[in-house]
Amino acid sequence: MRALYLIGLCLAPAAMSRGAESSYAPALQWVTALGGSGTNTATAVAADSQGNLYIAGNTTSLDLPTVAAAQPHPGGSSLVRIDPASGASQNIYFQGATNLGTVQSVSADPENSQSIYATGSDGVFHSQDGGNTWANLAPIPSAPFVFSVTVDPSNSHTLYASTGQSGAFKSTDGGSGWVAINKGVPPAPDGTLGVFQIWADPNSPAVLWASAFTGLLRSANAGANWTQVLSPVSSLAFDPFTAGTIYACGQNPLGIVESKDDGQTWTALSTLPGYSNLAIVIMADPFHQGTLYVGGYGGLFQSTDAGVTWTQPSDPSLNSYTQALAADPSKPVLYSSGWPNGVLMSTDGFSTFTTLAPQLPQVSQILVAGASVFVVPMQTTDVFVAKLDPNGNIVYTTYFGGSGNDTASAIAVGQDGSVYVTGATNSTDFPVTPGSYTGGGQGSYVFKLKPDGSLAWSTFFADAHTTVSALAVDDEGDAYLGGSSTGYLPTTDGAYQTTFQQPPQPPCGFPTSIFCPLPMTITSAFLTKFNASGSGLVFSTYIANFTTANALALAPGGGIYLAGDAVFLMNGSGSALLASNTQATVAMNAIAIDGGSNVYVTGSGYPPVTAGAFQTSPVPSIPSQFAFPQVGTGSAFVMKFDSGLSQILSATLLSGEGVNTGNSIAIDSSGNAITGGNTTSKAFPTLAPSQGNFSGTAGSGYVAGLDPTLSYLLFSTFVGDAQPFTLAGAVPDGNGNILLAGSTPATVYANKIALPPAPATRLDSVVNAASRIAGSLSPGETIAALGVGFGSDAQLTIGGGPATVLSQTATTILAVVPSDIDTTGPLQVKVTAGGAVSNAVWMPAAVASPGIYAVNGSGTGQGYILNSDGTVNSPANPVAMGSAITILATGVGQIQPVGAYAVTNLPVSVFVEGFYANGIAAVVKQVPGLPGPVYEIGVYVPNPATYASQDPTLSGFTMPPQVSVVMVLGDVNASNPDSSVLLSQAGIALSVKQ
Repeated sequence: MRALYLIGLCLAPAAMSRGAESSYAPALQWVTALGGSGTNTATAVAADSQGNLYIAGNTTSLDLPTVAAAQPHPGGSSLVRIDPASGASQNIYFQGATNLGTVQSVSADPENSQSIYATGSDGVFHSQDGGNTWANLAPIPSAPFVFSVTVDPSNSHTLYASTGQSGAFKSTDGGSGWVAINKGVPPAPDGTLGVFQIWADPNSPAVLWASAFTGLLRSANAGANWTQVLSPVSSLAFDPFTAGTIYACGQNPLGIVESKDDGQTWTALSTLPGYSNLAIVIMADPFHQGTLYVGGYGGLFQSTDAGVTWTQPSDPSLNSYTQALAADPSKPVLYSSGWPNGVLMSTDGFSTFTTLAPQLPQVSQILVAGASVFVVPMQTTDVFVAKLDPNGNIVYTTYFGGSGNDTASAIAVGQDGSVYVTGATNSTDFPVTPGSYTGGGQGSYVFKLKPDGSLAWSTFFADAHTTVSALAVDDEGDAYLGGSSTGYLPTTDGAYQTTFQQPPQPPCGFPTSIFCPLPMTITSAFLTKFNASGSGLVFSTYIANFTTANALALAPGGGIYLAGDAVFLMNGSGSALLASNTQATVAMNAIAIDGGSNVYVTGSGYPPVTAGAFQTSPVPSIPSQFAFPQVGTGSAFVMKFDSGLSQILSATLLSGEGVNTGNSIAIDSSGNAITGGNTTSKAFPTLAPSQGNFSGTAGSGYVAGLDPTLSYLLFSTFVGDAQPFTLAGAVPDGNGNILLAGSTPATVYANKIALPPAPATRLDSVVNAASRIAGSLSPGETIAALGVGFGSDAQLTIGGGPATVLSQTATTILAVVPSDIDTTGPLQVKVTAGGAVSNAVWMPAAVASPGIYAVNGSGTGQGYILNSDGTVNSPANPVAMGSAITILATGVGQIQPVGAYAVTNLPVSVFVEGFYANGIAAVVKQVPGLPGPVYEIGVYVPNPATYASQDPTLSGFTMPPQVSVVMVLGDVNASNPDSSVLLSQAGIALSVKQ
């Protein structure tokens, strides 16, 4: 999070006792980054009483740095070595290599089975000892991702590489240098030279074959030039008994084909019974002449007459997806892999077989190299757990999981610092400890780490019909799980509901009738309690009254609160539902209990807001594709219930104009609610923030504090940088600070934020003077700095330079952004008044940040738009379609005068009710009642009926009395204009004559 690295670099003291109307200025104390070369995501956070931060998440990185790890390596790898003699498999972690990414393929020197090559997202890797150690070969120019490497059968120093975008390459020195060999390679429609696999003819090594985007290519001169000879193929095989005979397969219209003249001409072989277009891989048996094998979506097929007829093995388990085939060149042993069988070995043409690696059900390639079999499995996800001390130092980081996909959904910390994690797994080899409970299936898990990070116990919980979303731990170390289930939940005698209860479907006389709706997937919430040793269930029950439990909290008196589509209370033995409160308009994601046993929840939706709440109404949503915006695309909220759930004590929205979701809530030592979540809003409410929203509609995190009545905002700030950022959670550390963690697509970030009292001169937000939205700052934009404690001598600095102040009050400074600001990075904004300096706010910058003035100055409602006669447009003074209007705005970026007119660096377009409005001209001038220079652009109100010849549905179309107006800067003709243009705010209306 680049912006986070810049803010609050000095340490701040811990917060003092907070009153209902106190305010605090979030100040960053440290940032710790976690991750490797893959995708790394934080999903849950917790803290202990000593101020340590615990993070659980998911990673595809094979090189995540581990410290004092219970499991130092991931459970899976993108390259696995199998010993067929013993059946033992070993994950390859590329010791000695750097920048390891996902492995795409593996190959071997035909003359030296110890010389192994692997390719993938970070180039080419070479092992000279059968995969024990690895080294990086020279990078291929302009090709960071390499699909395959092929070794010349007659010269091990000659290598051929295929890349996804840059075509084919050749090395004559064992990979020390590479040259492109793309003469004759047809470009793909996007101009790239996509080559995905290269084969060398074992009988004629100078004859090469390449699978390219456009089709199968052939070179008769070692890659000097290429000729396309066939449509695209997915696999190629050389007949081991007859030189010049080649087999290929691919999707329709190709099917399975044969060439008997070294690829000069091709003949179609018989189609697979029922699966003529589903062949993926083809293999010729090196010990049985005329025997071919084909794998695909229909399973495994065999031909003993060179493709004249095809049959399937008698074992029905081989009739499912088969993706990879290989033959041992030294003895009659065959291998296959597919879902759900894993890697299979057969010595009799798959009449019988042995399962070598059932934990690897999706393998894209099998390579036999000497006594070893190398396989390339599907990339999988592992759980990771990290503990950070109060200063952000890593105490331990560990992987946890098996060779399949393992994900974490929740984390909890015991009184002694032990960590409990739960989530989902499809790993058959997920690590479980002896004596643990394993009776419920292999779809979810729970495990416990000791305070030093070593493993205490680990167990499966339930099969894939059950999803665990919530976790809590009591003082005795018993773990409580909550979530949703579609059945097969392990339950216990005496529990509230021991059988899955599915509501009856609506009656329908004809099940296949189009008038009968498809049955919905019915889920039930559940609650399960594990004993402290993980050896068994204390109780486990469905709660079919509700569909899911996203969060749970333990009440001081022994009850258990859960939240999802409702908030509900179970007794401590799991035998009775004591109370519930359903709110159909919200989804609850997190729950917390205060010292008075009041229950707080947060999530997304529209709760019944109570009188005196901090925010009582949603903000109009952002426009999409320039259509009329709808109010509210999703509001975050906080609700407070009494302990019996009989009433809502208070409820407030906490959101801006975009999508807003609360996913974290906790109660600090003063009884204030600390909440966090994610937002695409720029108008999210902030108070003494440390930064603005740098990622805009891509998504940012937020952290905020509310007083116990939910009437006052104590602090609120965005967190994240210009990348999409997802907040996993924010929790008090017990010492007046906030610990949080979240992730960009590649990296997990953990932060500690201090909450010193806000200064008397407090800066809360910087908004566009027209839109009233805190977007990016742009050159020449008129802005309003909002806060408290601004005196008559208040000065505003942006990026270290003074802004031109137009006017100031105790709470507002109107100013113009300097026209020479640097728009490539963040800008620090401060207010100085009476010798005092406000909190510093880091804001994003942009070349433009347009906003249209509203008549009432709120940024929404009737736009400040002039009719052709110069009068202000209004419901009482509407404009006719086809007439000229003038729109008053600011934030259009740098302006170049051309005569009397104003020309912006970016093209400006206006859309009325989603229809393009033809432009007239633009000027910049002073307007009485509006601050600073105002950008005025004239356009004609569209008359959609004039387009009836192109779109008959517009015949006779009349605009409604009020329509939306959106101003757009940038190229609206781009393939995805919403991602490349800058838009004015939502909710600006134009009144149209009827």
